[in-house]
Amino acid sequence: MSALKKHMRTRLHTSEDGLTLLITLLLTGVLLAVTASLVNITLKQYQFSSISYDSEVAFQSANAGMECVLYHDWEARAFDLSERRGPISCFSSVSSDDLAGASGGLVTSGEERRYQFEWGAPAICTDVSVYKFSDPSVDIPLIVDGISIRKEDCRAGTTCTFIQARGYNVSCEDIGESPRVVEREYSVLY
Repeated sequence: MSALKKHMRTRLHTSEDGLTLLITLLLTGVLLAVTASLVNITLKQYQFSSISYDSEVAFQSANAGMECVLYHDWEARAFDLSERRGPISCFSSVSSDDLAGASGGLVTSGEERRYQFEWGAPAICTDVSVYKFSDPSVDIPLIVDGISIRKEDCRAGTTCTFIQARGYNVSCEDIGESPRVVEREYSVLY
């Protein structure tokens, strides 16, 4: 009898070991699934915050470019018609010469003046276009990057100004190269 009892205890002990292993594996699988889900949520939140940060940098870049150009237009009269083209200074950075036309030429009504600034660390790009209309009834309607300006938007006999500032989260050289470029635009008509 003693041999039979010993054999039964051994069998019973082996059966319990298998059940314990099964429960341990199931519990480990559930814990791994929960951990993987939490890691996935954390990574998604990190990606969303990175996208949000890049978007905010691009928007603030556009906003800063708009403020700088408005200052140059109102205070320094840098964009008056029939004035010579030339660079302007923003963010302790001198713009590249007017990218839209021949450098040094006179500006005519409805002609684009375009400037790029690179500033900050790491460098970000601001691209600004300025349009002046001396007689809106002649020069308008105009469509600039899908934005329509109508004759009713500007009073006849006045000079009408349209400024379009585009901000980026990368340097000017990386705009066409980087797959993570975020662009925000800010425009004003007065």
